[in-house]
Amino acid sequence: MLASAFSSYPNPSNGNFTLENESLNASVLKIEVIDLLGKTHYAETINFEHKQTLAIPLAAGTYILKVSDEQNAFTPCGTERIVLE
Repeated sequence: MLASAFSSYPNPSNGNFTLENESLNASVLKIEVIDLLGKTHYAETINFEHKQTLAIPLAAGTYILKVSDEQNAFTPCGTERIVLE
């Protein structure tokens, strides 16, 4: 996995995560939630302001949270393993 330029918490979660990074300069991010088989279950483009709450409406399980920077042709900012309960 990529080293993350962000943090997400709490983890595990009921589907509500906070995405945070004080040094991330991107203002528009693409958020993807991918299962362990590589299938994308959730995708959203958001305006990011250092801290953002995400409501991810998925079934319980382990997923990969992928964040990409739209301003740099969706260059990946990082990935994290997330658990939904």
